[in-house]
Amino acid sequence: MEILSDNKHEIVEKFVKILDTKSLIFKSTRIALCYLFAQYCLSDLNIEQCFMNFEKKIKGNYGSFLGDTISLNTMYLKKDLSLMLNTIAHEIRHKKQSDNPKLKKINQKNIITYPIEHYNPLILFFLNDETSWNHSMYFCSKREKDAREYALEIFEKFLIDVKLQNTAFSTAWANKMLEKNDIFKNREKESYNTELKNITDLSEKIKKDASNLINKLIDKSLGEKIPFSNNIFEYYTKNTMKEKNSFAKTYSILLNYVNSDEICQKLYDASIKIKDVDTLSMMVNHYYVNLSEQQILKFLFLVLEKRSLNYFDAKQYFLFGFDNENIVYLTKKYNEELEKYSSNNNQKKDEFKQKDDKNNENNLNF
Repeated sequence: MEILSDNKHEIVEKFVKILDTKSLIFKSTRIALCYLFAQYCLSDLNIEQCFMNFEKKIKGNYGSFLGDTISLNTMYLKKDLSLMLNTIAHEIRHKKQSDNPKLKKINQKNIITYPIEHYNPLILFFLNDETSWNHSMYFCSKREKDAREYALEIFEKFLIDVKLQNTAFSTAWANKMLEKNDIFKNREKESYNTELKNITDLSEKIKKDASNLINKLIDKSLGEKIPFSNNIFEYYTKNTMKEKNSFAKTYSILLNYVNSDEICQKLYDASIKIKDVDTLSMMVNHYYVNLSEQQILKFLFLVLEKRSLNYFDAKQYFLFGFDNENIVYLTKKYNEELEKYSSNNNQKKDEFKQKDDKNNENNLNF
């Protein structure tokens, strides 16, 4: 179902009216309240719309976000309405995060810090580690922490707005939900501190393992026979290679965990050597890969095959990881360098033609 942003005050009024006139026993009532709270969150985050559906998921999976759609687990709809509302806010926050990605600047090195920005579940299969770091990595990632904190804050704000409507049942319900929200807050602090210590202790090992995999993939891309003890990782890399003839997707995930100058330079040089345009494009636009201006221009010359570039194509296809100011600069710089290159080549052609004409003239005179 499509959910549209609306006036917060009107949303709260509708929510309270349903609370006061409909029974929470009915699934339809709870779904209606969920839709209204989703509208409230959209309005708070200045998001025009999203889509939301309810489906049966496994236990422990409260909800998910993909594209513009939030999916909620019907298993918890009747059991715990406050948990469902918290999940809605959490997933809508993820939509806001995806709508506003971090953008790069030239010559600005973005340092990977632990906990990392965004957890990718594939890293579990890549590093094949049986320790408990996987949950810690997910739980402590900055996007997850931000989404959990936002959900707790906006739910509290919403409940206060409900109380201000000053009706008997809705006020009592809001007070009960505020108590539960406070319990969630305390649990959040305790859990985060525990998991943070775990991931901090293991961060060096994770970086080392990720670095080793990148090095092995580079050697494999250059034709060396490199065995992988991890069957899942080998299966994934084989499939990505078949699809694109490149390990770009795999590199992209691993570079969120380690981005030393040495490993980035080695990957860039290897990709230039084998003309792996997908990996070069990934590196140019990857938030944690810092390439020089010259390296970026070299990529553009390779991929554009010495054709001119306009801002709109640069933004959509070639330099989408940069902010607008840097896209404008790099586009202009590339076209200037292309003009110099073309001018020099034409000059050399003219010089060659003049020499050739002179030789022909001398031959005739002879």
